[in-house]
Amino acid sequence: MLICLSGCDFYGLVAALHPTGHGTVMVFGSIEAHRGGFPPFAQPQDHLWISLLPDRFMARVLKIRQGRMQVQSATSLLFDAVDVGLHITDRTPR
Repeated sequence: MLICLSGCDFYGLVAALHPTGHGTVMVFGSIEAHRGGFPPFAQPQDHLWISLLPDRFMARVLKIRQGRMQVQSATSLLFDAVDVGLHITDRTPR
């Protein structure tokens, strides 16, 4: 999930460009084709990226300046998928 915290530009997702601006939220699957970087002429932006993995989530704040991405802060949190309702049909005892 991409959340645009500041700035205004476009983000490439599945062979199309989508406008991004403060407050834009984009949700897509991990295998969906999306932009892997930014051109040098990209407008300054700050993005919050949240990635959901099988046993944790990761959150990173990226600062994009002149096409370069810098991680401003990052966190990772382990969780039990059953406790957060991700496997509601799986009632296998642990």
